[in-house]
Amino acid sequence: MKKELITTPFLAIAGRSLGMLIPFVIARVFGAERFTDVFFWVFSLMTFVISMMIYFFESVLVPYLAEQQLRSATAADFSNAVLCVVLPVVLVLCLGSGAALQTGLVSFGSPEDTRLAAHLFWALTPFLFLSIWAAQSNGLFYTYKIFWFPALSPLLRSVVVILVVFLTGKAWGIYAVTTGYAAGEALRWAAGLYVLKRFSAWRLQIAWPSIEKGVRDFFKGSGRQMLALAVINIIFFVDTSFALHLGAGSTSLLNYADRMYQIPFLFFQAGFLNVFNSFWSERFVVDSRALFWTRIRRDTAIVFMATVSFSTALWIFRTPLVTAGFGQRGALAENLTVLADLFGFLSLGLAPAILYTLYVRILFILKKDSVYLKTACFQLGGKIVLNALLVQHYGVRGLAIATLIIMSLTAAGLYGYLRQHWKKEVPHVSP
Repeated sequence: MKKELITTPFLAIAGRSLGMLIPFVIARVFGAERFTDVFFWVFSLMTFVISMMIYFFESVLVPYLAEQQLRSATAADFSNAVLCVVLPVVLVLCLGSGAALQTGLVSFGSPEDTRLAAHLFWALTPFLFLSIWAAQSNGLFYTYKIFWFPALSPLLRSVVVILVVFLTGKAWGIYAVTTGYAAGEALRWAAGLYVLKRFSAWRLQIAWPSIEKGVRDFFKGSGRQMLALAVINIIFFVDTSFALHLGAGSTSLLNYADRMYQIPFLFFQAGFLNVFNSFWSERFVVDSRALFWTRIRRDTAIVFMATVSFSTALWIFRTPLVTAGFGQRGALAENLTVLADLFGFLSLGLAPAILYTLYVRILFILKKDSVYLKTACFQLGGKIVLNALLVQHYGVRGLAIATLIIMSLTAAGLYGYLRQHWKKEVPHVSP
């Protein structure tokens, strides 16, 4: 694991380097306007589903795939079967959501904005389905200990998005962004299947007799996890909806700040989190409980200390970082102070957010679905309450402050739970 933890972060930097520029490109080309608010609302709806599927295939499913591969070498068939079940469900949800926007059942108050939202939704649908299949491929990559391609592959999508926006932004308007994402994800998806076929035992088939019972048991046991994932991933969509009612440009500013915050967070997720999850899943099967928990405590302590220092630095330098990213002139110049504060509060929550993601992976490995669901409901309920209270006094900044508070409370609660669980399993060792 040490080798992967050293090499994968550098690959992740390369893979996400251009992706980090996408929000700045959108901001410079389109600014913060009402049509960008509508785009980011629709994009948040899509990324809500995509994020849930990424968690599902790259985190929830990986421990099952690791066990399946160790026992019968049928991880590929198992993962293909799960994908065949998931895609029709997502298709039905897409058709329903798109119809609600198209008919005006979900309205933004303005007929023009509602029509724009419907058109953007359908334009982003190919991006949604390609992202889900790419996430399924990544889950297999992690199972086979192939970390380099998932780390590098976002670069393919980002190149296409940036080129399309710069080349066609003036002619196509905001639709240049949707086209770029769909085309870029298509390239990434195709390349992923090629690499998966060449470097692993993956094949486009399903040996149902050997995995049917396991797949049924997986879906029976993962129902609460999927519900929890839906609850967790709807939180930013809720934030976007709150911001939509705080004046023109507020939703865009929140999204720009979040995209800056996602740079270090996604770097950790691509460079470290999936490596930890893959190796922890395997160690849980082959190691003694004492050795397993010793590894967990050591790894999480190191990560937490590093991220606390880094998030503090981001808070201190929030203004120059935002200024360097978005410039002192242009469409966002008058909102740089608000943008810097949003980024700063989100950055302070980086350490507890990363610790939380590590703890959630441990819950997946332990198959503590009910604990994860309760935690997710606490986050969503607490976030809605805090949003309603804080936006009255702090405006759009209140959404970022609420995120910092609820994430810190959740991480602390999960630490306490896992500490007690560890003490029960290894009572003879002092925590």
